[in-house]
Amino acid sequence: MKKHGYTVMMVILIGIFLSIFAFFILVHQPYQHHQSKIMDIKEKIMAETNYDEYGEIEEYFGNDTYYLISVKKGQEDSVLVYDDTFKRVDVFHGKPYDREKLKEKIQEEWQVNILLEDIHLGYEHDVFVYVMTRLSDDHLDYFYYRMDDGTFIRSISFER
Repeated sequence: MKKHGYTVMMVILIGIFLSIFAFFILVHQPYQHHQSKIMDIKEKIMAETNYDEYGEIEEYFGNDTYYLISVKKGQEDSVLVYDDTFKRVDVFHGKPYDREKLKEKIQEEWQVNILLEDIHLGYEHDVFVYVMTRLSDDHLDYFYYRMDDGTFIRSISFER
């Protein structure tokens, strides 16, 4: 009886170990690789430009992939856009529409609860945008607003 209990315990421990190992290989390593790639892009942008401050880099997947980063030189705010070949595509000069105001606007217009972290920079059809993604029980929603003045552009909703 003791031998049977020992065998069961070993099978359970091996199963737990294999599950952790599979998680690390299948999920954690690709995530770490992706984060490392994003940091490499930011470092390359920082090395090739001369700004006083650099914000977090954001990756936008639309028809094409773009990398957007908020920068500041003196008192001037800008957002830089790079394509997937790391070529600068466009620059937004000036202060973007306030994300907190946009959050309040979206909550009022759409009667949804969102976090500031749900609002991301984007670049679509040569226009700087904010993209808000919301996942509910039965829908995946995307809301697009102009970055310069917070004007609503469109929304897309997918049912589960």
